[in-house]
Amino acid sequence: MFPVLSQRLLIPIAALVGGMVWMWAAPAAMAADGSEGISLFDGQYGVIATVLLVLLAALPAIALATVITAMGNPISGVFVLGVAMMFPAIYGGRIDGWLWRWGSPSAYWVLLAEMLVWAGALLGVVVLMETARQPLRRGLPRLATEDHFGPGDLGLRWPDGKALIAGLICAGVGGALATLLLAVSDTGQVMGALILAFGAGAVLTQSIVPQSNPLPMLLAPALLGMVAYAHVPLQYTSPDALYAAWYDGRLWGPAMALPIHYAAAGLVGVTLGLGLAQAIDHSRVAPAADTA
Repeated sequence: MFPVLSQRLLIPIAALVGGMVWMWAAPAAMAADGSEGISLFDGQYGVIATVLLVLLAALPAIALATVITAMGNPISGVFVLGVAMMFPAIYGGRIDGWLWRWGSPSAYWVLLAEMLVWAGALLGVVVLMETARQPLRRGLPRLATEDHFGPGDLGLRWPDGKALIAGLICAGVGGALATLLLAVSDTGQVMGALILAFGAGAVLTQSIVPQSNPLPMLLAPALLGMVAYAHVPLQYTSPDALYAAWYDGRLWGPAMALPIHYAAAGLVGVTLGLGLAQAIDHSRVAPAADTA
């Protein structure tokens, strides 16, 4: 996925710098009582201020990811964005604090609305990366290279039926694997499970429905999050029932991840899976070209 040395060096630097700055906004996005769980709709300064602070702190990560996208494999910049987002996501901790603060199955509708906000923000940033890629490549010719496995652009366009099917398959496979892997709400397990689930989901999806428009697959984690958040209030009718399921280990695993977890770890998983799928495809095409 990252065959160019300059890009391999700058990817971790960009992710680290962007993540550290982004984490500056994490305390402001926490609840006033300091309990765990970052939620844009539950920050101590209110919804609007929390969203603006998180967006402001995200600007360095977005800028650096856009430059990485322009340098070589365009999916690398999306990967950098996801890794940088993991800093505040891990800092914020597990969903337990949010569950105690809200204490109602119907509150999961709030998480569904927040997931829509994260998905819309991701869509806007990815479109920005696509738009800025070619102008940046012309302005930074010494950094730009074609020596990478992926296509020359992200290939964003209005999804056709094939791309939508790919997104649904990725969400389905990711959801099935996340259900198996997510047993508790521990932050490390949640993040690791989502990365593994959507990494495998993206690779499998590309092998079943190979296509060049990655947008529905990039949004697949958000789709799973929305399904999980809608499931809880439909399944449980009272706080006691929700808490009993939580303590007994019967709460559906994907419902134990916050929107920022899906936006960060899910995105990292999909981009890693897409990169691996590109490498596999390249390894098949290269020998055929050599023998032609």
